[in-house]
Amino acid sequence: MTSKRYYYSSHKNFLKTLNHKNNTWKQVFASPQSPGNIYLSKFVTVQLMILFCFLLFNVLTVLTGVAANFIHPEFPFLHTPIDLEMLFYFNFKVYISILGISAIQYFLSLRFKNFIAPIGIGLFLIIGSVLALNLQWEHVYKLPYTYPIFSSNLMTKAGRPFLENHEWNSIGYFVFFLLLGFLDMKTRKEKG
Repeated sequence: MTSKRYYYSSHKNFLKTLNHKNNTWKQVFASPQSPGNIYLSKFVTVQLMILFCFLLFNVLTVLTGVAANFIHPEFPFLHTPIDLEMLFYFNFKVYISILGISAIQYFLSLRFKNFIAPIGIGLFLIIGSVLALNLQWEHVYKLPYTYPIFSSNLMTKAGRPFLENHEWNSIGYFVFFLLLGFLDMKTRKEKG
């Protein structure tokens, strides 16, 4: 009986994020910083992590091409230049298309005390968006979780505008949910 109770309490504590354990948020809000500084500093940290993932993905992709060329010298990877302009443009478009998703997930992560709820909601929205895309739903352009797919599919078509409609929508979702999250955090009575 004791081991069952211990398992339940340790599992329950595991589901809480570090920010809510031991009143860490209350300690952060007690520090002499503005709520805007607290809110934006964590969001900027998330964005830097996303940009680091882009950098890591690009470096590892190039290294994979180099390694494949060393294993099979008949591949022309080392003999053709890498189109860095297209690579940066693709990264830029995909980053713009995920801004809305990152703001939504950031809002959800601050709204719920455990980390399972935002992850579950995010997975549900990703699966639902992919299903809506495959079923060719007429309002799929309203779902921000499909925007990275749109950006990667439209890259191959010539004569496209610098920013597509879905990327403008992503920027709109980004601004809306970033402001909504800040207002929610600032007006919430219990900050911890």
